[in-house]
Amino acid sequence: MRLSAKTWVIIAILLMVLGVYCWNLGNRVQEDKQREAEAVSSAMTGTGNVKIPRLNGAGQPLLTQLNQTTRHANQASPEVSARYQEPLPEDPLHPHRLRNTAVGVDQLVRLNHVLLLNNALIDTSSRRALEIPSHLQAPIRTRSYLIQTDKPFDEVLPARLLEQLAANKVSYIPNNAWLVRADPDVMTHLKNISGVRAVVPYAPYFKISESLLPLAVGRTELESGTLLSLTVFPDESLAAESALHQLGLQLINRTDSPFGDQYVVHATPDSLIPLANLDLVQWVEPWHQRELANDLSRGRVAVDTDASNLTNENHHGLSGSGVLININDSGVDATHPDLIGRVESSGHSQNNTNPGLVPTSSAGLVSAIRYSGHLDSVGHGTHVAGILASSGENSPTITNIINSATNANFHGMAPEAELLSLTIDLLSGPLESDEELQALAAEHNYITEGRTNAMISNNSWNYPNSQEYGLASASFDAAVRDALPYVEGEQPMVYVFSSGNAGNGNQSGRGGSPGSILAPATAKNVITVGAIETLRFITNEVVTGFVDQITTNDMGVVETNQIPVLEKAFLADTDSATEVASFSSRGNVGIGIEGEGGRFKPDVVAPGTYVVSTRSKDWESPEGLQNTILNLREGISVNPGELYPITVFVPLDSVEVRVRIRTNKDAPLDLPDMPVYGALGRFPTTEDFFGLNTVTLALDSQAPLNLVPGNIYFFSIGNNSEQTMVFDLETAVVTEEEEEGFYEGLAELNEGLEPHYRFESGSSMAAPVVSGTLALMQEYLTDKGHNPSPALLKALLINGARSSGTIYDYQIDPLVNYQGWGLPNLNNSMPQSFFETDDNHTSSVQFFDQDTEQSLGTGESVSWDLNISTNGARAFPLRVSLVWTDPPGNPAAGVKLVNDLDLVVSNTLSGEVYYGNDFVEASLFTRMSSSDSVAASDVVNNVENVYINGPLSTNYVVSVIGRRVNVNAVFDHPDGVVQDFALVISSGDDSELEAPFELEPLETPLPPVFPPLIAVTNGIPRLEDRVGANAPLLGTTNGLAQQWQFYTFTNSLPSTNDVGFTNGPNVAFVTFLPPELGKPRVSEADIDLYVSRDAGLLDLDEGVVSAAAKSLNQGGTEVVLFENQPLGDDVVYYVGVKSEDHQGAQYAMVGLSQEEPFDFTDQNGNRVFRGIPLNQGIIPDGTPG
Repeated sequence: MRLSAKTWVIIAILLMVLGVYCWNLGNRVQEDKQREAEAVSSAMTGTGNVKIPRLNGAGQPLLTQLNQTTRHANQASPEVSARYQEPLPEDPLHPHRLRNTAVGVDQLVRLNHVLLLNNALIDTSSRRALEIPSHLQAPIRTRSYLIQTDKPFDEVLPARLLEQLAANKVSYIPNNAWLVRADPDVMTHLKNISGVRAVVPYAPYFKISESLLPLAVGRTELESGTLLSLTVFPDESLAAESALHQLGLQLINRTDSPFGDQYVVHATPDSLIPLANLDLVQWVEPWHQRELANDLSRGRVAVDTDASNLTNENHHGLSGSGVLININDSGVDATHPDLIGRVESSGHSQNNTNPGLVPTSSAGLVSAIRYSGHLDSVGHGTHVAGILASSGENSPTITNIINSATNANFHGMAPEAELLSLTIDLLSGPLESDEELQALAAEHNYITEGRTNAMISNNSWNYPNSQEYGLASASFDAAVRDALPYVEGEQPMVYVFSSGNAGNGNQSGRGGSPGSILAPATAKNVITVGAIETLRFITNEVVTGFVDQITTNDMGVVETNQIPVLEKAFLADTDSATEVASFSSRGNVGIGIEGEGGRFKPDVVAPGTYVVSTRSKDWESPEGLQNTILNLREGISVNPGELYPITVFVPLDSVEVRVRIRTNKDAPLDLPDMPVYGALGRFPTTEDFFGLNTVTLALDSQAPLNLVPGNIYFFSIGNNSEQTMVFDLETAVVTEEEEEGFYEGLAELNEGLEPHYRFESGSSMAAPVVSGTLALMQEYLTDKGHNPSPALLKALLINGARSSGTIYDYQIDPLVNYQGWGLPNLNNSMPQSFFETDDNHTSSVQFFDQDTEQSLGTGESVSWDLNISTNGARAFPLRVSLVWTDPPGNPAAGVKLVNDLDLVVSNTLSGEVYYGNDFVEASLFTRMSSSDSVAASDVVNNVENVYINGPLSTNYVVSVIGRRVNVNAVFDHPDGVVQDFALVISSGDDSELEAPFELEPLETPLPPVFPPLIAVTNGIPRLEDRVGANAPLLGTTNGLAQQWQFYTFTNSLPSTNDVGFTNGPNVAFVTFLPPELGKPRVSEADIDLYVSRDAGLLDLDEGVVSAAAKSLNQGGTEVVLFENQPLGDDVVYYVGVKSEDHQGAQYAMVGLSQEEPFDFTDQNGNRVFRGIPLNQGIIPDGTPG
């Protein structure tokens, strides 16, 4: 049998240690000691194969244990070996993501010495270069740097120091780093400050969206007419606009973002690389236009007890009274009889005084753009509004609705709520920005209306083909905390987004495209809603095509007839109430970027197929193949000789575009002939004349009015008169749909619902189900004197949700995430006991909302003692949900989580521990952890759940831990870096349970006292070190401080020590010879060995412990080997020995470093151990004195 290199190392070490061990017995029988020492010395000075001495009969078990060890090979160091570097893994999902380490993403996210960028993974402890293309490297005199620190950033580089050096923090970058702007000479000083781990120039490669990166790497030109969104560094706007003009780029729009001013620019084909190389540009991504992504829905989420026409049958009579909900959509028909009198509209108003944002001929233009929120020719917004708040007053006139109850009522989730309708521009996209939508709604709620509650905002739209966490996602993440950053205090919003309709799944609720959720639904703090089917069992047949039938008539003439193909086109989407709809976008988001499995999305699902809701009077059922998207801009004013610019996005399926100037109601004067200029992919000049007052572009028209679909058209309205003209501008895009038979069949279904209702499907229909449910929660909590935060409403919603069907689970990183946390249920979130007392602490659902006093910094925690008082309650599951509103992540970062909190529930009787989000495949309940099975904490999500199935124990401790808090999230806590949170705890699925558990605050335990750090010398073993016993644990599986002993080993530059060892690139750590300290054992003491280059091991940092090289065999012989290691005074290894035994353990431990490998292969293919020489002079002869 050939022995492994590790086996030979152990043999040699045992022989060497035996000599040293004999030295310690010198005061005993000198003759025996001398004989053993000579034997050992003889064995260890030779090379080649060595016979194994049998030590107390433990030789054979040692070999068995060694077979279980793992060789750890870190990244190669060029200084050590120029001929070999460890191959870096390929990443087919993200082929252009650079890295200088072979370690997997799930491990890297837990390491303190790693920079996690969207486009790069950088191990700052490695000397391996990051291979950035030369044309995308940072300039020598860049002012943008990533600074990583060993300790919390503000401790190493306090604000006063940065202020003195004129250095500005921009945004947090994981792990333990900030993007900083400073003069390069200042950076030379900063990098020499103690505690600064690394300073990395912020290269252009890091600031390009992943979807654009292949073009930049390959120097490929952009398509003509491309629009880009970019963010510049704070206080760089003037310089940025000048630089953009010098590049010949047209500026379309400017707005705020969480990290600096944001611009939309009309890019030239060759402008991407120059843009990225502008040192004042922070991020570049594609611009996207917006795209729009019910009687049975109420019962599915337990809002209504039945489908009758009685509004007071809603859950405990909740109706949404007093609640104002914002709808950002295609508008709402305010004249609909089910909505009349409850729809408000605040006109978008954008005052544009920046000459750079309009064509040169229009410099100085001041225009007010208003979109009426009371009109809806598309019909989408009115349908959404009905799901939210229809009164259902016209429902009794409806009969014969497929699979609806007799006299069914179509009132919405919150039938007495008021609506604020803001119209999104589906043609121009977000040139009227996300920040404008946020501000308009928040201003109306907090300033105009004087309300104090967090406004609920429904957004049944997405950015198509944008699955990344970009500027829009970061913007909405920031607005959940504060939608009016320029107003004192916080003005929070609750944003609900449809997941999108890009799921591409099958008709059985499975399959589809992971990572297909569309922005801004990729944001952390918003509530992302997917769609499940609505059970209607619609079996109507429609014509989906024709087949040729060839026959011969009686005259012998061959005839060809077309026979229609009939299909039950609606059945597959209406044959279940539990399956996720085939079109519903699947999660997770950021797969391979935010950890291997990505970030958990969607949050929940709701009914979204063939939902009945209100019909706009201006909506027309597609009779043939065409659909019209209409937008109206009101109150436009143009001075004489000036131009008013607009843009219109024309989808690929468009067949006609119309631009028409209309008389404004407030200025009913006859309009003169006003010229309309147009161009494809650029702003037109007066040379690009299209027509007067009304122009129509069509596929078959002559130039210049021939339509080219799939492009952005730019129009300008001129004024050749001598006075300012005020008018309205109507734009319409006509698209052509396929599947004519399908739409004919849908029109037949809708005929039974005329004139006030109709069917529609999509995740757009699922989102308002959730928004309406949240409105009812807010109504009740507000009436009881609470002002629930967005985090609390989200936590209540998720805690009350249940799996939509038995084919789904809660695995946090599945191949495909279909349902998130499942289908909300208002009765679970707000059970009977919730309404019977004003004291939340006696209900079966108890909660803690955001509290400045309970906000957590890094290393801080808060705990509650939970006692389950009755046998009835112990029979049901316990559910604990933690949600926090996380600061926005920088799109350039890899993991978008900024502040990491952990949820831990521990059983104080059994020692069992449950970690947040530790769900295994096919499970709906949290996996139980113990000291023998360590669960890694979630470092990606800002929602964590622990669900424990019954029967339960009687006593638990619920803890929220500040694992890594990097940015202060609490405005009322300006002197610290803390994160607040909302926590919901519920007992069982039985709403009748009374006072099922009691909660008492638990004093935070004292910080652990760690053992002293011991320096290890190469080749000199330590023979009698000890670690304490492993006791049942509370809240952690990394053990208590007394279970550990820590060491430090420096792989200094080559020098021969007293033992005769010369440091080299081959390093080994070994534990062995664990004797019995207490009562006899069946075998030797069980200890484990951990080794890391990260000092966080000394603090039992969970991420460092998880990612450490380790040997976890049963027993006390453990081995960790490293090959091809660097040398230097900064190459420090931290070693931890941990007891896994219920008794204390004594052991021997040694660290080794040498130039030659521990084994080699001879010419015959035999693996041969290379002996470890030992200077015999260190073994004294035992002579007294």
